[in-house]
Amino acid sequence: MPGWKVNFEPTITHLTPTTGGAHTAVVAAAGAKVTPPKGSFPVVTAVRLKFTDDAAGPDPVPRGPGKAASLDLIARAAPADPKTAPPFVVVATVPGTATFDGTPKFTIKTIKDPTSFSVNLDVRPGTANEVVRSDWVLQIDPHPTFVTSPKTFFTLRLPWKFDETTAKLQLSARLSIDGTLHADESRNLMLDIPLSHRDVPEEADKKKPVQKFFGLRNLYTRANDLDPKAKTEPAVPKVAFAGRRMRVLLDSTFVSFCTGNTSAKVADVVTGVTSIMNDAGFGTVDVLSGAATNTECRTHWKQVGGHFMSVAIRDADQGKPEADRIENKFAASIDGGGSVTIPDGMEERIPFFDFYIFAEDKDPPNAVELAHSERRVNVKGSVGGIIASSATKVLHTPIIISKGSGSSSPLRNLLSQIDKADHANLLAGTICHEIGHTFGLKHPVVFSGSPPYVFGDAQFGRGTMSGGGIVVGSGTPRMPLYFFGPIHQLEIRRLYL
Repeated sequence: MPGWKVNFEPTITHLTPTTGGAHTAVVAAAGAKVTPPKGSFPVVTAVRLKFTDDAAGPDPVPRGPGKAASLDLIARAAPADPKTAPPFVVVATVPGTATFDGTPKFTIKTIKDPTSFSVNLDVRPGTANEVVRSDWVLQIDPHPTFVTSPKTFFTLRLPWKFDETTAKLQLSARLSIDGTLHADESRNLMLDIPLSHRDVPEEADKKKPVQKFFGLRNLYTRANDLDPKAKTEPAVPKVAFAGRRMRVLLDSTFVSFCTGNTSAKVADVVTGVTSIMNDAGFGTVDVLSGAATNTECRTHWKQVGGHFMSVAIRDADQGKPEADRIENKFAASIDGGGSVTIPDGMEERIPFFDFYIFAEDKDPPNAVELAHSERRVNVKGSVGGIIASSATKVLHTPIIISKGSGSSSPLRNLLSQIDKADHANLLAGTICHEIGHTFGLKHPVVFSGSPPYVFGDAQFGRGTMSGGGIVVGSGTPRMPLYFFGPIHQLEIRRLYL
């Protein structure tokens, strides 16, 4: 059948890893090709849409004013076997006008913002969870046959879909003209978008190990903090969740901060934590607070020098000056970022899926930290502080929400900048972020289109392990509930589910 066709012309950056986690880049502009450097890998950083006509018969749009048209941009994980390909997900619907003057042309419809009176492109994001939650984004550039005036480009949020065997997404389109589907993915070009990034330093810090990351713009690694660093160490232990419950215990210090210093309701924080962890695959989650919870919290943890730690950390000589006692030295080391050797037997041995949440008045040592994860102790019989046979973890400290001592603390400062309706999402996401660190999950890094990789994405970050407090969009909520993305969910399933 004759007619129009949608083509995709990618801008491809060929990256070559060099020493210390650095990369050199050779860019092939949209529609162009270059010889990839030896040892490089391709990254699609933008795509230009181009409409063509096969000129084999009458055109679907006559010369003249044109016809109403609509373009659905669709994507999926590239399948290892085409026979078992998953369905496409609509990532955006773009209404417009199709015209023909010897060449097909699609002009995106525009809308005027009633508040600012600015003119914007009418690009309607997909509503599937995989799209709404995703922080994998791709720039869509204009072409003479694809008009995006007055903007020069728009950003497409691609779905959080991932197949380990291919590590690619596929992008295609469905074009409707005058209310009738004219060309779908069986006719339009299908573009493979690689997701792999090699030799990227963790947290974009050249002092840290390099790993393979996956994604577009926001990148995640399967590498786990619990993985052994030496070849002689045993494999990462699997701690089976089957038959167990996850417990998140909210101490009175956290509850008091939540109810007294934020606009969040404890019940909403409970709902948020439960939603995130259920979505990750943990179907039995209890988030607890109240008198019995407080009693249990204090049987394991005490506060010294403003910091919570194991109740067993206690100097044998309590006649020493406080500053010389091991518990006070440990508290001081937390303040200063140093280290103190704690004798064996002064740790807490906790069920692996129990998480104690406290809030401290102490300001964090880092100006952007909202919380601290548990501090594990690598004792004999454990791997990274985990004893898989008994589903136990060995700890010196619990999870700490760093509420800080004043309005300038990172958490209080962020709470003051966001809508009060978003406070519960922030607190729930922060708790789950720290639980993610217990699972060994790492922060994402960002590749915005050219080297270097950087840490933190204030514009598009949406994952639970992203930097806390990313405000997106407009209206309420501007801080959505964040979830674990597909790479981290694979890692959670590998080790725990």
